[in-house]
Amino acid sequence: MLPTEDRIAIFSDVHANIHALQAVLEDAFLMDVERHICLGDIVGYGAYPAECLNMIRDLDCPVVQGNHDWMTAVELPTDTLMTGAVAGVLYSKGVLDKEQIDYLGALPRVLEMEDLTLSHASLSKDEEWGYIFSTVAAEDHMSQQRTWLSFMGHTHVPVAYSLSEQDIGETFLSYENVIEASLIDGLQLDCRLTTTINVGSVGQPRDGDPRAAYIIYSPSQRTALLRRVLYDIQSAQKAILETELPLFSAQRLEIGE
Repeated sequence: MLPTEDRIAIFSDVHANIHALQAVLEDAFLMDVERHICLGDIVGYGAYPAECLNMIRDLDCPVVQGNHDWMTAVELPTDTLMTGAVAGVLYSKGVLDKEQIDYLGALPRVLEMEDLTLSHASLSKDEEWGYIFSTVAAEDHMSQQRTWLSFMGHTHVPVAYSLSEQDIGETFLSYENVIEASLIDGLQLDCRLTTTINVGSVGQPRDGDPRAAYIIYSPSQRTALLRRVLYDIQSAQKAILETELPLFSAQRLEIGE
């Protein structure tokens, strides 16, 4: 078994879903993980922004800013957002205190550490908070990396892209092709290839699998293991409805879309 310092739980897009976050942190603990990295969007959509923020701060781990964190603390561009996103941001603004909002506003957009580049969204200079849904967008993102490996979130879909001199490869990280096929080792990474990995979403998966997602990364083994974790979706939905957030924000949790 790898030493605990060589396992890092990397997660993103909690979106104020305390039930999912608790389940992920408990799973990481059972996997003997002691280090964590949060890739942003702590708040938005869900009913527990303050509680999730406090829980992540208690981890004393690296955190980067997500677009919902930024919108809550800095600016709300309502012309480009779905109703559920706007409602979640406004709710977060209403329940967080000034110190918590200031914390979100001061988070860095990008961190580099231990040969890793950490961001919430694309590093592309062409689009603020850009999404990576294609190999073209992934290649643009990786062209901005100063390290061979990066981790990100934002799309809520776990996927890996690797760039060689000849081609770019795309691997969707599903339960079938990662967890069952390589339970112990995970996805083997090649440091000769520029690579970016989207870790999926803790609180709002959108790849058709409603279970919370996160990655366990081993720096020495150069492996990335996708974990999918069951959590109490019904309680998370009930909390969203009790706070009068949009019905769709609750409904989408059970279908993972």
